[in-house]
Amino acid sequence: AVFVLAATLAAVMGNPAAGLEDGVSLCPARFPLTRDGSTLEIPYCSSHSLSAPNEEIQRLVVVIQGASRNAEGYLESVVEAAESAGVEDQTLIVAPQFLIDDDLAENPMPAALYWSSSGWKIGDRSLSSSYRRPWSMSSFSVVDTLIARLSNGDLFPNLTDIVVAGHSAGG
Repeated sequence: AVFVLAATLAAVMGNPAAGLEDGVSLCPARFPLTRDGSTLEIPYCSSHSLSAPNEEIQRLVVVIQGASRNAEGYLESVVEAAESAGVEDQTLIVAPQFLIDDDLAENPMPAALYWSSSGWKIGDRSLSSSYRRPWSMSSFSVVDTLIARLSNGDLFPNLTDIVVAGHSAGG
């Protein structure tokens, strides 16, 4: 099933939905990140809850958005691949949404991490120039923290496979 998911994923990743610059909405959920007593967050879309225990989950797919920051479109593409492979119930798909300062101008989020338009793609630290934040974090560290938190066995005790996928700038 893993190989079928990978082949199907490759087939659907080439055509995700429109990006934030076209007015796409932000992912509804927030992943909290705490440092030095203050919590910042990153929006994400997911196929299953990240806070409810689920013993069915065996695979985690973290899908990284392209340059248009359309995490929701990427999530939908990977969900479609998991459904085609018949593994949607056992697969937790998470699409973190890396925002830039222009996104916050349109969608004020006082606790959101944000990056330069090219910085999140190469692992740069988040910014604090336009919108003050008490600390910064590398986009790669965000993904590492997400994976570490989800793979610790507390919520998904049967999780055995972790896949990080992306297309275009997310690759």
